[in-house]
Amino acid sequence: MGFFKLSAVILLAFLQWEVHSAILPDLNCPPLSSPGTISACERNCSNIAEPPVEACIKIAIYTCKCDEGLLAQTRTSGESVKCVKEEDCNVPCGPNQHYEACACSSQLTCEKPNGPQKCDKRCYQKCVCNKGYVLSGDKCVKLTECKKP
Repeated sequence: MGFFKLSAVILLAFLQWEVHSAILPDLNCPPLSSPGTISACERNCSNIAEPPVEACIKIAIYTCKCDEGLLAQTRTSGESVKCVKEEDCNVPCGPNQHYEACACSSQLTCEKPNGPQKCDKRCYQKCVCNKGYVLSGDKCVKLTECKKP
């Protein structure tokens, strides 16, 4: 009976090793990337304009990962990921907005259409209103579209 238990344990260990060694498929990663693990918490071009998530469940996904210093371009992933420098990201912003890697903390608004006289020296990565538009709530509108008090 002891031989049977030992054989079963050895067989089970072998099967687990076989299953785990086959979990990671060969990936054909494009240039500037290599096989690795990423999580939904990592920065990419799609979430770069959003504040960092403080509480994030880090579940690792085995896929093609961009090399150090590069981000996955918006709407690309896996074996078709396109890795770019931050300044080359296509960042999804709202209508009449564009992304700036180094923007002022405040923007022109309906309430303050002339805006701040000076911009503080810190950089903020965010979507900002296009020229000729001001912030109304969380949308960018033409100044003529601002609601009068």
